[in-house]
Amino acid sequence: ARHSPTMPTRLLVAHGEGELIFFVARHPRTSDPMMLGRRADSAILEVHRHVPPKAAKASWLVAGLEQVVQDGALYLATPIDPLLLLLPLLERARGGASSLKRESSAGLYKPLSEAFG
Repeated sequence: ARHSPTMPTRLLVAHGEGELIFFVARHPRTSDPMMLGRRADSAILEVHRHVPPKAAKASWLVAGLEQVVQDGALYLATPIDPLLLLLPLLERARGGASSLKRESSAGLYKPLSEAFG
């Protein structure tokens, strides 16, 4: 992961190897912001943050940097299918995400039974 002088050091456990370029996208179901990372091999990783309970004092000793990360949070980067990020665009192309609209109109797509039947 990239280390910037303006950003504090964090402990990140990621699937695979290589530098991650971080970006924020909207979650397809909730529209909440979610942190993602992209590797040079085009893999997309979702970054999850695990924070220890307030009562527990936690920190990480990072040997390669010879420093202590004091906040104790652990960031996990797990692979996701990039098509997940396209779901909101496909829903908009279909005619909206409203369940009321979906019931009144089948939209532009065929039912699965017709597509494979």
